[in-house]
Amino acid sequence: MARKPTGRPTGRPKRVIDWQKSEFGCQINATKKEICKWLNIHDDTLEKYIKVQYGEGFAVVYKKLSVDGIISIRRMQFKKAQEGNVPMLIWLGKQYLGQSENTN
Repeated sequence: MARKPTGRPTGRPKRVIDWQKSEFGCQINATKKEICKWLNIHDDTLEKYIKVQYGEGFAVVYKKLSVDGIISIRRMQFKKAQEGNVPMLIWLGKQYLGQSENTN
């Protein structure tokens, strides 16, 4: 016996992803697990929706978006150094100028 159509959709409703939150999570270098927890979705769901939204997998999108966070950190570090923050000046000197502590 055939069922009469009820006009109601079947299956699970589509998830609505907050892409700003997702992108911000990548920018602050949150893990995939942390982003999923924040968005209240399963990691398979995130992977699927990211492919639809960006045309690429999570790892590729994450790598592109996380660069923005790294640039922001670098900008803040140099700002602190320009303000005369001595520990930051020392650290940047070691990182970029090959300077080191005198161990003698």
